[in-house]
Amino acid sequence: MKLSISALATGYEQLTEVNDECECRSFYEKHKAMKVAAAALGEEWKVSVVRIRGDDVHQDAVRKPLNQEGKKPRTRAPVSQCLVILRVLQHKRLHFALKKQCTKKNKEVAEYDKLLA
Repeated sequence: MKLSISALATGYEQLTEVNDECECRSFYEKHKAMKVAAAALGEEWKVSVVRIRGDDVHQDAVRKPLNQEGKKPRTRAPVSQCLVILRVLQHKRLHFALKKQCTKKNKEVAEYDKLLA
């Protein structure tokens, strides 16, 4: 995982490579603009306090391949206002699966009631 740490007052920016996910746990589940101690990143960051900034939401977008014969392969992504991330698609599939399961169960109950009547 790469972290871009910058000091706005001086214009200094450093790209830090983090190999262990445990080092980044102090940054998880934090809101934007929260200040977090960066001591977990190592000795050089022991006295530093960093502020959480936004990430690139376009990385999570599902890209649709547009391949045509004789042309260069391209992909298309939705505009940033209506991004569809993988988690949303997963919830959508789960919702439809539960709906199908409920419908199937109701049909079985109706058939059983017919047999009893």
